[in-house]
Amino acid sequence: MAKLLVGQYVLLNQVRGRGTAAYFLVVHAYQNYNPMRTVHNLQLVNEQLYNGNGIPFGAIHLNALANWEGGIPGLIKLACTI
Repeated sequence: MAKLLVGQYVLLNQVRGRGTAAYFLVVHAYQNYNPMRTVHNLQLVNEQLYNGNGIPFGAIHLNALANWEGGIPGLIKLACTI
């Protein structure tokens, strides 16, 4: 799974136009998965390949997202404003 996510992050960094707003958010659904593992992998790629200038990213577990104050509808609304 990690290889797939990192590959998608690299691809998105390659195809996006400069000046285009973007944020790479990974929502994990596996029980007991620690999203920080994904963050650490993406940090490494961002630092090594893009000198820290890659697309900003984050990772969250589906349960944490559901408990977030805005919930999933709030996230979709937020994404539409970017």
